[in-house]
Amino acid sequence: SSTREKSQMAMKASGVPYERFDGYASGDQVEQKKPAPDIYLKAARDMDLPPARCIGIEDSVSGVASIKNAGMQAIAVTNSAPSRKP
Repeated sequence: SSTREKSQMAMKASGVPYERFDGYASGDQVEQKKPAPDIYLKAARDMDLPPARCIGIEDSVSGVASIKNAGMQAIAVTNSAPSRKP
């Protein structure tokens, strides 16, 4: 839900080429913020796909709720602690 500028900077810093995505939506392009589904529904519309054919990836509880509220499958990524093998 960041601004387009901020999210593109973060993606660039992490090596994710946002230009290669078919759909891309940022928080400044939608009216309601997460957990409303607006940002994910916009991305699905931009790709001309029904939400049920989309998968969202999120790192927050409200983000996962936003994906589910859009009718998509969710992948939750934790970033609060390094992963460890037992």
